[in-house]
Amino acid sequence: MKTLTATILGLNSEASQALKLDIETAIPHGFVIEWVTLLDKTVDVMFINHHFLDSKAIQNYLQQHPDVHYLYLEYNATLAGKILNNQLYYPFENSTDLSAWLRIKFVQIAPKVQHIPLNLSKYIEEMLVPRNSFLRLYQHEEDLAIIDTRTERIFLHPNLPIQQFFSPNVEQSYAKSSRVNAVQGYFKVADLKVWLWETLYPARHTFTVESIPLHNCYRLLQWPQFTTCSERKYLLKMAALFARGAEIEYVMRKANCSAQQVKEFIYLTQLLGMSEQIPNQETRFLVHNVEQESTSMGIFQGLFGKLRRKLGI
Repeated sequence: MKTLTATILGLNSEASQALKLDIETAIPHGFVIEWVTLLDKTVDVMFINHHFLDSKAIQNYLQQHPDVHYLYLEYNATLAGKILNNQLYYPFENSTDLSAWLRIKFVQIAPKVQHIPLNLSKYIEEMLVPRNSFLRLYQHEEDLAIIDTRTERIFLHPNLPIQQFFSPNVEQSYAKSSRVNAVQGYFKVADLKVWLWETLYPARHTFTVESIPLHNCYRLLQWPQFTTCSERKYLLKMAALFARGAEIEYVMRKANCSAQQVKEFIYLTQLLGMSEQIPNQETRFLVHNVEQESTSMGIFQGLFGKLRRKLGI
C-alpha cells in the first residue's frame, strides 16, 4: 500500500470531516490516505476552499512546493462530484472525476513530455475550426476524445493520462454520430480551449519560440484561465498588458518576466487563437514610446530646474 498525504484548508471542522470521508472513497486501489497539516514535512495533495484562492500564505506555499497537487473546493449541489477547471464541487458520495484525477496524478505516471509532435499542432488547428461535425482523437483504435468544434467542447476519456495526448501515434478523423452518442454519456466534458491551455501550458518548455522577435506586437483576444497558482501573478500581468496591445519587450520589462516566458505565452495563445499579431500603430504599449516619454520628461525636468534656479524658487 502506498500512502498519500493530504490536507483540507478553509472548511469548518464538520464540513472538513464529512468531505474527508467522501474523498477516501475515491482513493485508487492500492493507496491509503493520511490526513496531515501543512506543518508536516510532506503533503502530496491539497484541497483548498476556493475563497482562499489568492491567500498569500497558500500562494507562497505552492510556490515553495511546486510538486504538490491541489484542487479548489466549492459548494455546489448541482455539480457535486465534478471537477471543472481544477475545481472540485462538493458535497458528493461518489466522484468518478476525483477518482480519475487521482489516478492520473498518482498512478498513471508516464515519462515527461519531451516534445510536441508536429501532427499535434495540425490537429489543434483543426479542432478550432467551427464545423457541423465532430472530430475524433484516437490511438490504436481506442477513443481518447471527441471534439465538438461548433460549441468548442471536448469529451475526454475519464482515464486518459495527459501524456498520451502528446503521443506521436495519436490520430484524428471525423467521428460518426453513432460513436459520438456512444461516448457522450461516459466521457467527461470540458471547455476545449480551457482544457488545451491546461494541457499544453505545463509542456511550454518544448515550444520552439526562439524565432519570435522581441519587437513583435500582439493583442489578446481571449483570456486564458490561469490555474497554475505559482505563476498566476505574472501570467495575469502579461495578459493585462497584451489585452490592450503590447510589444513583447515592453511586457518583459513591465511584468518582470524573461523573454522565454513571454514568448511561450504568445506561442500558446497564438496556437489556440487567443491572440493576434498587430502593427505598431495599433499597439498601446511600446518600448520606444516609453523611452521617448522618459527622454521628454528628462528634458522638461531639466528646463524646469533651470527656471527654478533663475527665479530663485
